[in-house]
Amino acid sequence: MYYNNKQISIEVTNRCAAKCVMCPREKMIQPLETMSQEVYEKIVVDAVKEGMEFIDITGYGDAFLDRGLFDKIKFTKELKPDMKIYLCTTGNAMLPKYFENIRKYVDIIKFSIYAVSPEVYKKTMGGLSHEKSMRNLNQFLEINADKKVYTVGNFIKMPDNEHEMQDWINFWEPKFSEVCVWKPHNYIDGRKYRDISNQKQTTCGRPLEGPLNIAVNGKAHVCCFDYNKLLDVGDIKNMTLNEIMNSKELKHIQDKHKKNDFEGLICKGCDQTVRDDTVLIYKTNPERVVGIDNASLHSFI
Repeated sequence: MYYNNKQISIEVTNRCAAKCVMCPREKMIQPLETMSQEVYEKIVVDAVKEGMEFIDITGYGDAFLDRGLFDKIKFTKELKPDMKIYLCTTGNAMLPKYFENIRKYVDIIKFSIYAVSPEVYKKTMGGLSHEKSMRNLNQFLEINADKKVYTVGNFIKMPDNEHEMQDWINFWEPKFSEVCVWKPHNYIDGRKYRDISNQKQTTCGRPLEGPLNIAVNGKAHVCCFDYNKLLDVGDIKNMTLNEIMNSKELKHIQDKHKKNDFEGLICKGCDQTVRDDTVLIYKTNPERVVGIDNASLHSFI
């Protein structure tokens, strides 16, 4: 294994009903699709062989738009009952019929909620019904009052919603296991929220430490912010995870990151290569630290 990270990220679908203002989905070049059960099972079988302990079922979509989501998760838990399952969602497609299976199989859910009022919700997360999302969220939190599923509320502070930040914290902090507030990031070249010109760039650590990301089409890449999956290091459809993690493509990217040499990589100019502790504006979990991306925290710079 090329790193000791015990986490893998699997994009079961790249479909999302939201049109969040900070998300460059309009620049995506991949077709919208859902991962087959066969490909998913191959990944998980390999992941268990490689000693993986945590699966992030997120990628660049809302996992609840995969109608076979719980067939996938059930397979995972039957193969390795102690495998931790994490997913991120707006809550809009998290229908009450899924609640029992969520409580039974999912360990951590992060909810993206970028507003308090319906008006600001529409501006920041266009395409979603505020009423439906809040109904789903509140109903789930009520039945999860014992916090069997660890829940994270995530707010990204932007010009459109910054005036609601404190109200958001006051409302959601008592309901979730933890909440956090971040500044928006650039998705490499997708947005221009952070100016890193004339700042020293060093490796973000992702190509060196993981986690490895498997896209909906089976292609492996090294960065969760690589929304077009340009840092391609293999294909799970005709390779094993071990072969991908020892591929020459991955080694090339790793060697350049070790030297902080980003020429020829999409990493050149990426805000994730500049350390800035101020991007984490508010947190209730003292262990959540800028620059850490692991199973227990799932944080980002």
